[in-house]
Amino acid sequence: MKADIIVNEYALVWYMLFQSDVNESLSKLKERLWQTYKEQYNNTYNDRADILIENKDFIPNDDTIYNIFFENKDYQKELKCVEKYRLELLKIWDKNIKITSNFYKNIIRKKINDYTIYVVCKESNIIDCSIKNTMVIGIDSNKEGYIDCLLKINMAIVLTNTKKYNSKEKESIRLAIIELAIMNEYASLLKNKSCFISGSTKLYDLKRFLYPYWLMYIGTPEEKILDRMKKDNIIYNLDEYLYNKELRKMNIDEFVDFCIKLNVNLK
Repeated sequence: MKADIIVNEYALVWYMLFQSDVNESLSKLKERLWQTYKEQYNNTYNDRADILIENKDFIPNDDTIYNIFFENKDYQKELKCVEKYRLELLKIWDKNIKITSNFYKNIIRKKINDYTIYVVCKESNIIDCSIKNTMVIGIDSNKEGYIDCLLKINMAIVLTNTKKYNSKEKESIRLAIIELAIMNEYASLLKNKSCFISGSTKLYDLKRFLYPYWLMYIGTPEEKILDRMKKDNIIYNLDEYLYNKELRKMNIDEFVDFCIKLNVNLK
């Protein structure tokens, strides 16, 4: 899976118009546009899907609102900030591309098509994956050199590309396994230290229950499981678990199905 991390000015303006305010000056600009060009403002709302699908080929039916933004000095300042943000995301993506590629190949084990990632203002506080193989990201996070953003990007990708369940219990198992994959396993690979205590407190007990099966799934040799448990500070009585070599042959969806069949019930 490859990712094209870009800034598209039409997408940037759209999310400024219809998501959280970026700053006071642009908020006032939006108010003036609403008062003066209410019809055009409303019509612009329908452009979102076309912008994200067509990308560079997008041509608005009415560019009045966009052009006013493009010519605004405060917008131009914000555009420079977003371009800088894009470069930081691109830098962290490229720096860890080998780890990420191996993660999808060896742990997710299913084909994920290439993604187009549109970068918008951090203040938007959004990760939008509603268009297939497309993401819009604008989150205010530079923890550990934007590692947190990298985790959230790939969490969103895996969530979008795995099978969802109508049952609350089954869906909880899927979410727990994806968190094991991203917030724990992938994070540990990125940071070169165990991250198996992090994640949602609501999923913690379920993740602990599934943890031995997870180690089998990722292919930890039977003789090294105890060492891995000590590293993660999660210790089990291994006599209660029969080592299953077949789990390492599954992809992430198949492993979720396997865990659901365990009849996990941790209410």
